[in-house]
Amino acid sequence: MRSRRLARAALASIPFVVAAAIVFWVAGAGSDGATAQAPIGDSPESWGTPVADVIVSTLAGSGAPDDLEGGFRDGDALQARFSSPAAVAVGPDGTTYVADFGNNVIRAIATDGVVTTFAGNGELGWADGPAQSASFAGPAGIAVDGSGNVYVSDAVSHLIRVVTPDRQVNTVAGSVPAGTVGKDGSIALGVPEGGFADGGALEARFNKPAGIAVDSAGRIYVADKDNHRIRMIANGVVSTLAGGRFEGTLDGQGGAAQLAFPVGLALRSDGSIVFSEQGQFAVREVTADGTVRTLVKASGPSGLAGVAVDPSGLIFVADMWSSQVRFVTPAGSVGVLVGTTRGFVDGPGTVAELGLPTGLALSPDGELVVADQASQRIRLVTGLESLRSDIGDE
Repeated sequence: MRSRRLARAALASIPFVVAAAIVFWVAGAGSDGATAQAPIGDSPESWGTPVADVIVSTLAGSGAPDDLEGGFRDGDALQARFSSPAAVAVGPDGTTYVADFGNNVIRAIATDGVVTTFAGNGELGWADGPAQSASFAGPAGIAVDGSGNVYVSDAVSHLIRVVTPDRQVNTVAGSVPAGTVGKDGSIALGVPEGGFADGGALEARFNKPAGIAVDSAGRIYVADKDNHRIRMIANGVVSTLAGGRFEGTLDGQGGAAQLAFPVGLALRSDGSIVFSEQGQFAVREVTADGTVRTLVKASGPSGLAGVAVDPSGLIFVADMWSSQVRFVTPAGSVGVLVGTTRGFVDGPGTVAELGLPTGLALSPDGELVVADQASQRIRLVTGLESLRSDIGDE
């Protein structure tokens, strides 16, 4: 129990925060390069109307609608328990993987509706080895490649881990300072501090890594939140693609750009990287040539979390502050997909309620999976076809 309390105590400082009132606009997202502005407002009533055609349901999870403690139970999906689920990813076979932050484990939701513990023994640590005996420390980001390897951003240990298809856990990148790790990989002298270093993967340092993605070539991309950088792991080497030592909002080329606590991260088919920030209320991208460009920006502190990129060009963004999932079209329009007020209600988009939406992922069938942290559930948004059709008319 002590390890779980430590992870929960670190939660607010790792990937997700709740923000104050905001005003939303789009900057430079139009296809002609001109600056577009689409104000939404600074109150829930002016943030837009959710899409009526979509349906929100519960994929997995149970308990009180605003259960901040959560719990742990495998089994039938609607009887299972989670504790602050932070991120989700969907494998090529339709299995949904959950970074169960508060329980320090990775869960799997099979297509037959059964939840199992995929990896982790529930103790706060960073021991590699067989999945059932390995340990995690605040898993905050998750991604799956085409071969079924599950990559995890371990935010408390500042490591990037992988669970292979044969259920072995290995550290892909990152290092923990000497004296912090017990012989079994558990905590010896408290939670380690993050750091920064590029170079060999197992000598590199991260600082609260959050969003993670992997491309078809096996390159891994990480939103290195407290280092204000986007990092890449390729061929056993960690490098910085964008951002630098100082927090900031400056667009530009690679390391000359400034980032502000990047959290969510997703890949486009053209090789560009879309990411959300919490130091400013913004969605930005790193283009294929390494240029950082701001797509969506707002005044006030940010409650943005996970992002997902649809093949149609839509960007979905989890907005914790408004308890909504928003979307940004390729033409730069911003709208509300689902979420009316903070709570837990399934149903059409116009009445559905979310708690604290954090992680997002698209399934092979085009459905949107949402990690809803406050309700301790994994939610499913279906019926996106009309929205996809509508953007073709912009």
